[in-house]
Amino acid sequence: MQQQRDAQNAAVLNAIAQHGLMAFTEPMSDTEEWNLEYYIRSAHKFTPAELTEAGEYYQNPKIMMALAQNLDSPAKALEILYRHTSEKEKASRSEAVTAQQLYLTIAANPNASPDLLLKMLRSGNSGQRAAALRSGNLPSKQKMEYLEKSCTLTDEPEMLAVAEDPDTPLEVLECLSTKPGAAVGLAAKCSKPVKLHLPKYRTQFLLLIRIPDGGSRACCPVRGKRDALDRCQRSNLLEPLFWTASCLFLSRRQPAKNRVGSWQQTQIE
Repeated sequence: MQQQRDAQNAAVLNAIAQHGLMAFTEPMSDTEEWNLEYYIRSAHKFTPAELTEAGEYYQNPKIMMALAQNLDSPAKALEILYRHTSEKEKASRSEAVTAQQLYLTIAANPNASPDLLLKMLRSGNSGQRAAALRSGNLPSKQKMEYLEKSCTLTDEPEMLAVAEDPDTPLEVLECLSTKPGAAVGLAAKCSKPVKLHLPKYRTQFLLLIRIPDGGSRACCPVRGKRDALDRCQRSNLLEPLFWTASCLFLSRRQPAKNRVGSWQQTQIE
């Protein structure tokens, strides 16, 4: 039995050595799939043409994921992978989870073109929109226009992406704080996870934590400036991620009905 497995593995490796990325036809055996995935993820350098051809040829989810993660995959290859993913998701609901992972991976690749990301942002698919929002290549003008209108969101992955985005306006964060799906993104980096439900007092207070390394931002409701300073100090002491964080204390007088009050910012640490 072991000899048979060794022989199969040797045959698969020989096929890859002779034909490279195009060694197999689908459906692949587990041995073929594993070795081809490993080959794509290895230090081997592929040309843009090879990666594009493989992207068009394969529709195996693991192979598509490996191609999407390859930093040498050109924009054309990523567009092909996006098209295949979208078509597979439309054809079968069972592909939804895999498709979401692929959308995120495609959008995260630095070679994803602004045109592809804008197509994802404007799609009727919330998974595509959430993936586009998390990309570093999304044009800033269109991104800000989308973030400013994000108060009406209802899909949890999309709300989470907006809540975690460092460019999301505070008014949108406040609005999303009433929705459970956004609570994790708003409060995950606070010293104690809390939901951001602003108190209906005459004056409202927030602690805003910025983390330069990843541009992350977290919001917590606080009772006042002393409470904000205490939370900021505890976060810096307890979480290594916060060692380079800066904290802003924000206060706002309760606005009149149907009016938006402005936030006053104070650097506290």
